[in-house]
Amino acid sequence: MQKHSILFTFQAQQFVIESGSLPFEAAAQGHEVYVALYWNDSVAQAYEDKCRAQGLQVRNYSTQLGFGTEAGRLAIIPADRPGIHKFLSSRIRAVLSRFLPRSSPLRRFISLPNYLHASIAAREIARKTWAWSRPDIYFSASFGSIIGVENHLAKIARQAGAKLFCYPTYPCYGEDVYIRRRFQNVDMGMWTNYLRADVDIVNRQLAKIFPHWIRSYNGKQQFAKDPIEMLAAWFQGLLYHDPWKKPYDIYDRIYVPYQFSAELLYRNGYAHNRVGMLGKPSIDQVARQCADPGFVSRMQEELGFTFDESFILFNVAPSAEHKNTSEDVHFRQFFAICDVLKATGQKIILSLHPLCDFDTYNSHAMRYGFTISRNYQIYYLQPFCRFIVSHSCTTNHQGALAGKKVIDIDYLNLRFENLNMIAPEEIHPNIMLVPPEELAQAVDRLLAETANNEHDAGSYYSAYAPAGAGIVKDAVVMTATTAQGNVS
Repeated sequence: MQKHSILFTFQAQQFVIESGSLPFEAAAQGHEVYVALYWNDSVAQAYEDKCRAQGLQVRNYSTQLGFGTEAGRLAIIPADRPGIHKFLSSRIRAVLSRFLPRSSPLRRFISLPNYLHASIAAREIARKTWAWSRPDIYFSASFGSIIGVENHLAKIARQAGAKLFCYPTYPCYGEDVYIRRRFQNVDMGMWTNYLRADVDIVNRQLAKIFPHWIRSYNGKQQFAKDPIEMLAAWFQGLLYHDPWKKPYDIYDRIYVPYQFSAELLYRNGYAHNRVGMLGKPSIDQVARQCADPGFVSRMQEELGFTFDESFILFNVAPSAEHKNTSEDVHFRQFFAICDVLKATGQKIILSLHPLCDFDTYNSHAMRYGFTISRNYQIYYLQPFCRFIVSHSCTTNHQGALAGKKVIDIDYLNLRFENLNMIAPEEIHPNIMLVPPEELAQAVDRLLAETANNEHDAGSYYSAYAPAGAGIVKDAVVMTATTAQGNVS
């Protein structure tokens, strides 16, 4: 098989967690691999070291972009990027600030030079990345930006005739999902109100000029992004005709982890031959390790209990950490769940999101007599537990596939929304969407329905087909057959 030059780009730690194995699979298949990172924290640094140790070519462009970390979270920090575009953007901002009254909605256009400057800086990094790697295959995540490095890289890749592939990061794709989530985020204050189409005269006029930039939901109209940022993308030829599509329909193939993920894309008009359902790369290592009895023994020893003991797995929602709700509301919900679980008399194991502060949650867990799994992701624990108490999380489906019942606590009131989406029981019949006030009854029901210990993780994971190697091979085959003119 022909060997290829393959570029992988990662803009956040979650993308590495979900699909960071793909570059190593590509290298194992003999391809020339380039890895570009566009953020910096301990996860990025560890991943960069791992790539370098295994002979992959890797670069981290975060300092040139101005991305860094602040208290463990991504934040934009000043970057020293001299140039005429930086000078002009600052002068234009100064002029607009001087002559436009503070009460004028037109002052919003002051942000336009900022967006243009950020996009031009991203374009420079994209050009550097491309000149360094010169790939004929380019893998990226389903990026949400419209003026970022990956937007520019996709444009360059198209112009160069390279093949574009989207690696899996999230199981819920498609425009319907994106619309609901974006409107919900504005309602909860996670996104600026300037996405609303009627917020001021600027948005109202732009909605008339660019009606395809807006969508309607529950009687409201909204832009996909700040329309001033969308203008910046439009000026540079980066804005796709349908900015609400996620992933954008620029990819030769979009890889998804599950069948329901593919169904969401089909419902939104994605062609079947452009969607590949080959599994979840982040499970590959888990499957290899959990099929090893020696590894499982060491995991039990480190956790301080055996999997012959019955335990309930509590997947903690990072509601406060994601700014979905206030810290007070979040911990009231957290303690209410803990009270229900404590009353069962069962052993309770907590799984935390990477954003959750271990010390904070551990102090609460100790008070309840619960244990936190600090070094093992939820995927390691799902096959061994009695059942799972969770929130609307991307990990729920994997737990259901492992044969476990999953209680999805419906804090977002999804059951009563009129959505053109797949219901949890359609995703998998083991997933139960339960209102918070009915949690205790649902837990009692599962205690009655499930045996103390029902697991066979060894056989479950030994039957697992590795996703990473299959995704790389599929992309290579598609690239080769398209080059031969066999695929339109």
